[in-house]
Amino acid sequence: MIIAKVKQSTVRVTRGGSGANDMTLFRCLIRGENFPGELIGLTAAVGFRATRFVDAESAKEAEQIAVAALREDAALTVTSEPRVKNAKVYFESIEEVPADTARVPNSGFTFFTMDN
Repeated sequence: MIIAKVKQSTVRVTRGGSGANDMTLFRCLIRGENFPGELIGLTAAVGFRATRFVDAESAKEAEQIAVAALREDAALTVTSEPRVKNAKVYFESIEEVPADTARVPNSGFTFFTMDN
């Protein structure tokens, strides 16, 4: 079952500093699995898909920046304890894209239940 509930993020996914214009733009397609359903008002585990555009010097750095941004994203914050230990984030792809690529939406998530 796909749940097309999108939560907006206020986390900016770029690397700071004046050298940001010299960075390469990467599009990161991200999949999360086994996150607590509490994120969207469910009791069962959920997963998500997200796309993030990241300025970085390499694909490896883009992955690190995107993970850091996900960790800070309020939409993925839960209050329950203990937290789910088997939650995972996978990068389905990290691709270099032209610098003038529209970074839309660069926020939000599409959640799905893990039972499918």
